[in-house]
Amino acid sequence: MNRTVNSGKGIVLASGSKIRRQMLESAFVEFRVEVPSLDEEALRDSMSDIGAKPRDIANSIADLKARKVSLRCPEDFVIGCDQVLEVNETAFGKADSVQCLKKMLKMMRGRIHYLHSSVVVHEGGHPVWRHTATAIMTMRNYSDEYLDDYLLARGEDLLDAVGCYKIEDGGAGLLSKVEGDMFVVLGMPLLELLGYLGRRGAVKI
Repeated sequence: MNRTVNSGKGIVLASGSKIRRQMLESAFVEFRVEVPSLDEEALRDSMSDIGAKPRDIANSIADLKARKVSLRCPEDFVIGCDQVLEVNETAFGKADSVQCLKKMLKMMRGRIHYLHSSVVVHEGGHPVWRHTATAIMTMRNYSDEYLDDYLLARGEDLLDAVGCYKIEDGGAGLLSKVEGDMFVVLGMPLLELLGYLGRRGAVKI
């Protein structure tokens, strides 16, 4: 099944995320990947330092990713995405070590955190559509033993995950409640994006 319409424009995903590629592929969208060169962690840190809200940080970084790729692919729909973890109004990205993973997961257990997922579409280097959605995640009060077993099983595979766990790969056991769209949890508000691309004639609806 081919969901892409011959609208004269291609669809470009400005992300190296495997799970985002899989989401688009599962919706039968034809696209190509162009990964922007961007220091996301430095951007998050600098925006946090000036008081930007975590939700706004996700939107801004998604916009920057899309813009950077759109400038070299001006005839295409370019999709930029970003996800930010919020705990106590503080933004977090990805951990840089297994030790950091463990520290973060200990800090979050028994508590609520938020996953803000943003998507921005650019044409010709300019934003034409954007959407940010939030999932509310409640962690179980898991034991140190359970956490150690999870990190032993997944370990460095989690270093590319915002939130320090992957709900689709063993991380569901860390959670007691999820409020929100599962696509948002995975890192992209897919349904809203497909709706916009459909209205623009880029995919079949």
